[in-house]
Amino acid sequence: MGSVRDIRNASAHSNCLINKLFEELPATQQPDAEITEYVKRIKNIPSSTRAKNLKYRVVYDFVTLLFVYNEIVPEGVAKRQRHKEIQESKAARDAFAEFVLERRKSE
Repeated sequence: MGSVRDIRNASAHSNCLINKLFEELPATQQPDAEITEYVKRIKNIPSSTRAKNLKYRVVYDFVTLLFVYNEIVPEGVAKRQRHKEIQESKAARDAFAEFVLERRKSE
């Protein structure tokens, strides 16, 4: 999937993804049905929020990366450790969400 490659390349080259956070997917590209279904299974994400945010390239690419990781990496120590790291980064995620909300309010 090109989305995983794009996130990998951005990370490897220290690209600031926040600068492209609101860059929309091209009109010719729609979110993949599997990715949309994956996000539907996440509790507390209304369909309007899902549709609105999956149209942004960085969000779509990151969600695709999470989907692929979840599908490919077998259950075990590595997956549990990554899950623990994600849980520990909750404060950073919350701060980022607040930033996005404030940015949207100013638009």
